[in-house]
Amino acid sequence: MSPSNVCGTERLFKIASIPGDGIGVDITDAAIQVLQKLSETVGHFVFEFENIDWSSRTFKERGHYMPEDGLEYLRKFDAIYFGAVGWPGMIQWPSSSQTFEGHESFES
Repeated sequence: MSPSNVCGTERLFKIASIPGDGIGVDITDAAIQVLQKLSETVGHFVFEFENIDWSSRTFKERGHYMPEDGLEYLRKFDAIYFGAVGWPGMIQWPSSSQTFEGHESFES
């Protein structure tokens, strides 16, 4: 992983945070706190998190988890922190082909 930027002697790592649903939100918040504390304690690097709401709630509102340009948008980050997606009461779960139809894989 190469950092997005170097701030003095500290490396800046930009991280897309996608909490998702339910416990995903809780574990993502906790993990960010741990990573921020690690950064403060060790020094030499800092994290900048951007929260992205691609949850089941927004899926139900929009009909998709991520926008058409979602993968391209994520390319500007050094890492992606993904919580969990799934919510009780979802009437219809999208198949993987519906969710990512027309998108490249994350490995691209």
